[in-house]
Amino acid sequence: MEVKPEQVLSLIKTTSNLPLVKVNREEYLAAEFAPLYPKLVEEILEKGPYEAGVPLEVIEKKAKAALIMKQEKQQQYHLLQDYLEVLL
Repeated sequence: MEVKPEQVLSLIKTTSNLPLVKVNREEYLAAEFAPLYPKLVEEILEKGPYEAGVPLEVIEKKAKAALIMKQEKQQQYHLLQDYLEVLL
């Protein structure tokens, strides 16, 4: 199978745009908790969700969802990495 330069460049561009680890804490907390607790957003940003009064069950649910998303992104990254190794 012949790999065209455009395919490799497209793959590199796609992988370089993947957000793998970086998270803006304030943006994340606001996005996750503002819909459920709009009156607590400032306190959540200042103290953290638990100290601001968000129930532990809600925090755990959000944390598990974030971990699952991170694992999926890592799997995608590793698949792309393996694909690049095969191509090159």
